[in-house]
Amino acid sequence: MLADQIATVIRTRLLDPVEILFGDAADLPDRVDALARRMAEIIEGDDHQAAVHAPARLVGALHPNDGPFDPPAEWWRTPLGRAVAKRIGHPAARRSPTPSRARCRASPSSASTTSSGAGS
Repeated sequence: MLADQIATVIRTRLLDPVEILFGDAADLPDRVDALARRMAEIIEGDDHQAAVHAPARLVGALHPNDGPFDPPAEWWRTPLGRAVAKRIGHPAARRSPTPSRARCRASPSSASTTSSGAGS
């Protein structure tokens, strides 16, 4: 399933434009399938460093942009999205909610410490 999605993404983002421009991609579809199977095995394998590098390489090659990779929410539910979330992490997991941080900074105990400290 993961290999199928990787192959589809490579075909639509890379191979289809090559075929449009050059008319024939020769043996590239077979090479895409082999690469997709290899990448899926790496991503699902035991070598954590390789499993992190493979989807990063894939995203970097197929979604070149100056900004961060920001796929729609439904992408994270695909086999590749779930694999990326597992290996690299989901952006929402890195964010802490702003209201909690604001409450921590403006908590009554810190306000009373500041008030009492100012008069000393």
